[in-house]
Amino acid sequence: MASSWASSSDWPASVLASSAPPVKVPTFPFGVCAVVGVHLLPLAPLLHGRRLVALGVLITIVAVVALAAGVTHTVSPSTVTGVGAGLLLLTFAIAELAGAMRPGR
Repeated sequence: MASSWASSSDWPASVLASSAPPVKVPTFPFGVCAVVGVHLLPLAPLLHGRRLVALGVLITIVAVVALAAGVTHTVSPSTVTGVGAGLLLLTFAIAELAGAMRPGR
């Protein structure tokens, strides 16, 4: 015979209303940003892109700043990571496109 909570039509509500504390899933946007920044460093020589070294270093710095901001301030690390890495990636993409569009290249 099945247990009473499994046969009940409102079993999800009874499980959610239990007295156990909710599980807080940590998010680490600064970790993702750091991995992206660090992985650009060995890829730069492979892709023949000297600017990728600078981009990798700057994105890694954004990750460290996001971690520090999350620990010392009320600002969310994902905000610092998103704005910082997004602006860097956009700036470097525009610079690469502008360089590729130069005559004689």
